[in-house]
Amino acid sequence: MACSAKRISHLIPPLAEKIKAAAAARSIVCNNCIWNDDGICKVVAAKHGKENADIADGVKRLSLHCPTDRWQAVSVVCPKCGRSTVVSERTGVCKWCDMKQTTGREHRVHYQPRKIPDGLSAMPFKGVPLRHLYFFLYPRYVSPTLYHLDWLDLCSESFNGKRICCVAIDESTHHGNDAIIARLDSYFDQVIYIQNDPSKREAAGFVQGLQMLASTNNDEMVCFAHGKGQQSHTAESQIVRQWTAAMYETVVMNWMNAAHAMVDGFPLSGSFKSVGNFATTAHRWHYSGSFFWARSKALYGNEAWKQLCNQWFAAESYVGRHFASGEGHCLFGDHIAGGSMYQPATWKRLLPELEQWRINNERIARKVTATNLGVRNSDV
Repeated sequence: MACSAKRISHLIPPLAEKIKAAAAARSIVCNNCIWNDDGICKVVAAKHGKENADIADGVKRLSLHCPTDRWQAVSVVCPKCGRSTVVSERTGVCKWCDMKQTTGREHRVHYQPRKIPDGLSAMPFKGVPLRHLYFFLYPRYVSPTLYHLDWLDLCSESFNGKRICCVAIDESTHHGNDAIIARLDSYFDQVIYIQNDPSKREAAGFVQGLQMLASTNNDEMVCFAHGKGQQSHTAESQIVRQWTAAMYETVVMNWMNAAHAMVDGFPLSGSFKSVGNFATTAHRWHYSGSFFWARSKALYGNEAWKQLCNQWFAAESYVGRHFASGEGHCLFGDHIAGGSMYQPATWKRLLPELEQWRINNERIARKVTATNLGVRNSDV
């Protein structure tokens, strides 16, 4: 149960009914528990002190779980990221958001940062750029896995170079599914299978995969993408599908505009640019969703390109670790702020802009419309 608290933080939205129901169910268990010493949990008291072991207080905290696993923590919606998860009464956010906000220098990987240019300089391609793909996949659920593979098929013309896929596997993944194996082997030039590491997520295999595409040729570019939507609360989420569709449309299929931005001097180009995040990075910005293109010369010309922070969000925070915000061009959804990408309110604000983008990019929109991959606004 960890240590209990005397109050419920005012930062948590009103959850009176959920707290009441959880407290009632938990109290029944605790009242019949051998570790209940006149309202004091002896297991908690031994570790955190008697003053922190009041059962009447502990059962009201949704974020707590019984130290002997007789009842579990209750998930709620994190007001910061919009995920349904355990939210701390102390901080008012989930542990992932708390880590993003508070991770200090002791967790940073120390390296010599690249020199940031004073301004952008035009860097034309000699011809049609060679376009590579690095894709990360954690095939925990079949439906979102096939959804991404369908999108990659639709985006096939975006790549004329190497295609590398890193697949994280464990006892919960469907990496043995014959249909998935066949499609991976037919689409990618090389598929790397690694053991899943929940503490690293997309960062697992990141360096190994990118090493296969390493080049300082000025006429090459690399697309970063991943199989988003492999958690229990995101696998069938229409909002996550809308987000995913928008990233494939505005980033992967939109490679020509990304290349034009690189001609203008931008080393990076992606969508849903967000600033002011990740304390582990020097420049504190990222592409929300982690779909973006990078100019190979700028990426691999950085001697420290292999360096990531040692947190689960290392892949997402990578761009802000090595590149200044001004070096990141935004293809769609510039400076996302004021809401989580997981929440309907954010998409209510974004969808009119996305529809206009689709009107302005008719070639891409028409190609998507001919499939069943797009998500209608009414579905979100």
